[in-house]
Amino acid sequence: MKRAFLIILFVAVAILSIAQEVIIKYHAQTGLSGFYNERSKNWVVQPKYKRCFNIGSYEGKWYWCVQDAKTDLFGIICSTDYHNLFAPCIYTNIYTYYGFNTVPVVVVVKKADYGLLELETGQLYYILSCSYQDIHFTVEKGIYTKSRNGKQNTYSNAQLTQLYRDRIKNYKEEEARKKAEEQAKLEKVKREKFVRDSAAHAEQVQRLASFTLYAKNYVTPKVNEWQKKDEFETIEEYQNRVTGSNREQKIKEWSKEAEDLFIKENMSLYPIEKLTIDPYDADNEVFSIHSPKFGQLLVPVPRKEARTFKEHFGGDIVVENPNYFIENDKIALRSLDFIDMLQEKTYHYNNQAALNYRQYEIDADALDLAPVRITSSTTTIPTIAKVIKPTCDILSPQKGSSYSTPTIKLNYRTNVDPSTTGTVRFYVAGKEVMPIQYDVPEGMSKGATVVRGTEVELPMPQEIGKETAVSVQLVDGYGTWAEMKTISLIYTGEKPKPTLHIFAVGVSEYPAADLQSLSYAAKDANDFVQTITSSDVSMYREVRSTVIVNNEATTRNIQRQLYQLTSRAAQGDVIMLFFSGHGINQKGEGFFMTYDASTEEFYNGLEFAFIRKRMAELSEDKHCKVLIFMDACHSGTMAGIKGTTKDITFAVPGVVGFYSSTASEQSAEMDKMQNGVFTRVLIDGLKGGAKDKNGQVTILTLEAYIKEEVPAKTNRKQTPTVENSKTGDAVLFHIK
Repeated sequence: MKRAFLIILFVAVAILSIAQEVIIKYHAQTGLSGFYNERSKNWVVQPKYKRCFNIGSYEGKWYWCVQDAKTDLFGIICSTDYHNLFAPCIYTNIYTYYGFNTVPVVVVVKKADYGLLELETGQLYYILSCSYQDIHFTVEKGIYTKSRNGKQNTYSNAQLTQLYRDRIKNYKEEEARKKAEEQAKLEKVKREKFVRDSAAHAEQVQRLASFTLYAKNYVTPKVNEWQKKDEFETIEEYQNRVTGSNREQKIKEWSKEAEDLFIKENMSLYPIEKLTIDPYDADNEVFSIHSPKFGQLLVPVPRKEARTFKEHFGGDIVVENPNYFIENDKIALRSLDFIDMLQEKTYHYNNQAALNYRQYEIDADALDLAPVRITSSTTTIPTIAKVIKPTCDILSPQKGSSYSTPTIKLNYRTNVDPSTTGTVRFYVAGKEVMPIQYDVPEGMSKGATVVRGTEVELPMPQEIGKETAVSVQLVDGYGTWAEMKTISLIYTGEKPKPTLHIFAVGVSEYPAADLQSLSYAAKDANDFVQTITSSDVSMYREVRSTVIVNNEATTRNIQRQLYQLTSRAAQGDVIMLFFSGHGINQKGEGFFMTYDASTEEFYNGLEFAFIRKRMAELSEDKHCKVLIFMDACHSGTMAGIKGTTKDITFAVPGVVGFYSSTASEQSAEMDKMQNGVFTRVLIDGLKGGAKDKNGQVTILTLEAYIKEEVPAKTNRKQTPTVENSKTGDAVLFHIK
């Protein structure tokens, strides 16, 4: 009976595999089988297996049994990676026995011993080890086993499910323990790296704070070495070589080297990035573009090209050919090119102050040059007078103290030479900051020796438990820096409420003839936003929403709005993206079909790679919690159906993706719901259907609700999937 059941199940699964792009194909010349992509007409895996047969699918993945041609042993391949065996070829046989009571399992044989393997989210392990003489299946009783010692046992459906759950629980607990240990090690490495990087960054910032000081430290030892008398040099030769004019020429040469090195180091410390654009000045036909390091950059752009320039800014416009010079003793930007890659046009920024620039010259009197001394005569080169070295100290707070507010009061003391003045600079987490409230230090005018304790207010990050370095440094009027003083403080206040950003796109109307219009996609987007904004959002500081539907949902408009979302989101904010419409997959990359896209010109749609990049910036750089809801598949031609595609995926660490169906299914709309089925279930879940016993809707409760309700409302024809859900749970809403 078992053999007949397995044969029937094998045939059924083989029929289902026809819907897959990748099929098993026999190669007549070699007599071996491999995996062939029907659409691309290419081998995914060259014929190298003696036998292959389809086991089935689970959680959107497909599994095949393969037999090694050399050893005749069996293993398993998963559709997530055809080139690596999911289970190695160590089994003498594998029988299809799949989806038992929601437990995805197969019967395997090692030599002559039977066992039961379970497939779960990329892991493979035994429920019953290979230690049984035989395993039988009955619909009524479940699994019947016979051991080598003659002992017999029957596992009911409930018992087998419990075995599965216990095994999963133990596995996940072990994984959680390992993950916690790895995370602890990672956090330790991060803390150590942060301390090293902060110190290195602060040291580099100090070294590059003044070109005069930088050049002085570079040129002085070279001149002192050059003006030493060589052992084999005569006095006459030495006096002819070490002259005032020769020394000035050497100082000029080495000053130019110092300038080049100063610019090169500044380029690595302050790359041209994170530029923002201000509104266009139509009267003067110029854009004001802001650089975090170099401030306002005025870029001339003709008025007829200004709109396109702004739309392309940050995406299709690249920044190249930066040119630098020294201005007011610091690095400055001389010129920069903004190149529109689509329009093939270049716009130039030029610093007018650089037009009259010539090489920065260092006076010999500004260098700490040693006097020139030789045996028979002495030539004294003027040296700069020695001064009292400046110092600074942090009086409070103490190192290792905690703070619980967005700012701190820092009390410090400085000491400078009586003949000069001093400038104090402040750094938080290695970056220079301006004090919020800054009293002019008493006694910092010329002639001061000791400055009494002075207080400033500094902005601080609010990340619970994180150490933040705070530094103070003083430079006197001669360009001499005091030793930087640094303390580390830990934030122990309340975690600030995040802002909730909602971004919804819905396209029902498609001008393209090859894309069937949809009934409710635009309504899906509006309903999604309305549901959230009318809910209890007290756990968020504020809610910002953007809705783009139908003819407004062009690729350019969506991209521009996503750029704005990325720039205005703050650390720790929550981002919810919603898309409803058609989608398409081309050569492994997904596209959302925008209003101005078509099946033939799919590349005009919104590429998933663009969304991935924007969301990675939010997740990795700003530690935002990002959720993407996709009620869209491959472009369909049937009214009320969003057709299917294979593996539309984002796969961005830290981003949770909710998809309306698996790769082999279609996503439906229903008139009685006035929405897409997935969207309606999602809305019902957010309204309270997915709440837990504490009245909270979390990522995991929403996932469970959607996975249960969508199949139930579609007669099991639509199975939603969730990606990256194991990045962790989080509360999304409190239900009143």
